[in-house]
Order: sequence, then C-alpha cells, then structure tokens
Amino acid sequence: MLHAATPIAAEHLIKLVNQMPAVMWSTDADLQLTSRTGGVLAVFDHLPGTVDGIPIGTFVDPEDRETVLAAHRAALGGQSAFYETRFQGRIFSARVEPLRDGSGPIVGVVGLAFDITERRRAEDALRESEARLRTIIESEPECVKLVDAQGRLLDMNPAGLAMVQADCIDVLRGLPIVDIVAPEHRAAFTELHEGQTQLAGDPRRAIARRGRDDSGTAGNHAGHLAPPDRRAGLGRVRGAVL
Repeated sequence: MLHAATPIAAEHLIKLVNQMPAVMWSTDADLQLTSRTGGVLAVFDHLPGTVDGIPIGTFVDPEDRETVLAAHRAALGGQSAFYETRFQGRIFSARVEPLRDGSGPIVGVVGLAFDITERRRAEDALRESEARLRTIIESEPECVKLVDAQGRLLDMNPAGLAMVQADCIDVLRGLPIVDIVAPEHRAAFTELHEGQTQLAGDPRRAIARRGRDDSGTAGNHAGHLAPPDRRAGLGRVRGAVL
C-alpha cells in the first residue's frame, strides 16, 4: 500500500522509472488517470506528467480491459493485484496498489508495469524450438537417448523404447544406461560416454560397431554422443544425447 511521497522522493522515483522499460501511473477513485511516467511511454508517443479525465481502460487492448479494471477495483478495495496485459503489440506485467492520502482513506490506485515483450517472445521461441526438436526426435527411426552425467537414462524416443520392448519411459527413467546396452558393448559405451560428458569443446563423437543393438538385434549399428545443453550452468556438460 502506497502513501503520498515527499516531493524530493517523488522526483527521484520518477527519474528512475523514466530510465526503465516500465510505466508508473496513478488514478483517482473513479479510475480516471491522474498521472503517468516511465521510459516505455516514448514507444507509444505518450507524454509523461499529469493527466486528467482519461479512463484507465483506454490504455489496454479491449480483450484485456476487464482484467485490468478488476485489478484496479481490487486496489480501491485495499488489495494488491497482479495481472498481465497487452497494449498495441507490447506485453506488460503489472502490479497495482491502493493509493492513500497520507494515513487517510484510499483515494485512488497506483500501478507499475514492466514491458516484458522481448522476454515473452524469447520464451515462446524457445518453446517452439523445443517442440520442433521433440517432434524430430520422436519421429527418428533410430534409438535416441538422453542420459545425465552419471550415465542414468533421462529420456528415450519411441524407436528406442520399441527396441527394448518398453511401453513407456517411466519404467526405464533413472536406470543406468549400461544396463540397457547389450553386455558385449557396455565397456566401449561407458568409456565413450564418460569421455563425452567431460568434454566441453568437442561437439560430437561417433561410434560404430557390429553386433547387437540395445534390444539384442544383430547387424551394423552406429551411435553418436553429444552434450545436450550448455545453458544450464557456465558451459558445463550435464549429460549426453545418444
């Protein structure tokens, strides 16, 4: 809950907000905009400062208007409220609080919203990329496995599950991968896996062998090991994709 600030404190806060991808505003008890400031206003060619008589619902897309108004009404009732909204192609994460006149009654609402458009776009792009990768792996006719640095199975595509005659990954997840590899290939597999998980600069190594695959089928088989994800911590390899 926010109270009226001293002029010096208010001026300092405005300077800070004007340097951020954010907007701070206040309304009266009728939810009419009384002031606004923030670095994001320039994106919409809006001027900071005192504003009178403009409904707060004017500054959101129509489909989000009721969500925004409900949050402001909650603030007028003495509650904090959070919401996400869109305006002219930008996405904002917002919080509103009751605005009191000193220690007196609630006289309006004060809000602060951050522009999270780029972050949200990056998150959406990552989800789409992961979905595409999942589709590729699941449609791959060869066995593809994900193991951690300790050699425990984390995931396996449908082709691999069919090879080991498993109905789902849940019955295998967490097992040492060497328990699934044909016995005559376990030593070579273990050596290659341990070497790969220790290498941060080697993008891919391959093995070829003649013998049984993981399900015991005879023939020529090739395998690849690669670090799956370097984003999890300062370039460390956390496991391998096979």
